[in-house]
Amino acid sequence: MTPSTNIDLEWLFSYHAPTPEQLPKYERIRAAAKSFAAILLEETPQGADQSAALRLLRECVMTGNAAIALEGSFLGPDKRAMSK
Repeated sequence: MTPSTNIDLEWLFSYHAPTPEQLPKYERIRAAAKSFAAILLEETPQGADQSAALRLLRECVMTGNAAIALEGSFLGPDKRAMSK
């Protein structure tokens, strides 16, 4: 743990295997993002802004997935209740 923040870095930066309950959540997020990405590609002209929109959408998916994997807390498994 880092002394100033109580963040468990070992836990934060380790692999969190998905549980059976989490798998459909990941799939739903990816499916929704894929649908929105298709709309972006259909409705926006190619260029830097389109690329940025797709890149940020990917970031959104990854951050959403992290929220699921970390169960809403980056402090560690013993501190989940404190961050909600």
